[in-house]
Order: sequence, then C-alpha cells, then structure tokens
Amino acid sequence: PSFAVVIDDDDGGSDPDPDPSEIASETNVLVPVDVWTCPRYLYVVLPYCPGGDLFGEVNETAGAFDEEEARERMRQILNGLDHLRRSGVAHRDVSLENLMVSGDGRTVVIDMGQCIRCPCDPYPEDEDSEP
Repeated sequence: PSFAVVIDDDDGGSDPDPDPSEIASETNVLVPVDVWTCPRYLYVVLPYCPGGDLFGEVNETAGAFDEEEARERMRQILNGLDHLRRSGVAHRDVSLENLMVSGDGRTVVIDMGQCIRCPCDPYPEDEDSEP
C-alpha cells in the first residue's frame, strides 16, 4: 500500500487534535495509519489518495459533475462529517482541498488539524431516524 506523510510544525500553542484512534475507521474519514512527534514536528502517516483533492477534480471537469455523481459525492461528504459529529468532533476546515478522492473513487474527509472536541452533542440520537 502507498502512504502520504504530513509534517506539521508542532508549535505546542494549540489544543491537541482529537486522537485519530478514537475516530473509528469510517469509510468517508481518512484515518491516520500512524502519528508520532519529535520536539519540533508532528508526523502523520495517511493512506495515499491517488485521486487527489476534490478541488483538482472540480477544476478538471470544470465543475460539471452529472447529477448522480454530485449527489453521491455529497452523500459521502455528509457521511464523513456526520461520523465526526457523532464522535464529538467538529472539523472546522471543510474545503475542496480537504476532501480527497481515494483509490476506489470514494470522497473522504481529511486534515483534522483544526478539529476540536465538542463538549456536547446538540443533536441527540433519534432512534427512529437515519442520517
């Protein structure tokens, strides 16, 4: 398998990101394979997404997705964000650059660097509804 490594300057000035191991391997959230730190940097190893980011895909197609594909991409994005919300995490940096296209064509949410823990869930689980 292929991997991507993100190196971030660990300034120590912000709250630690939510622990990736606490975010279950959801099909539409890219979960790090490994995370480690040294005194100055934070290293994050992610599965490689050969499809690139959604920004590039939108540019390549001039934003002309057919309705079915646009609907499926949006469903996958909302599925990933809903999973984070149910895990008590707010992403806070959703953009086309933070949505990647995996090798099998799925749209996955990446870049948890701006995530914060939500102290409570404003949308309690409703057993009768589905996302």
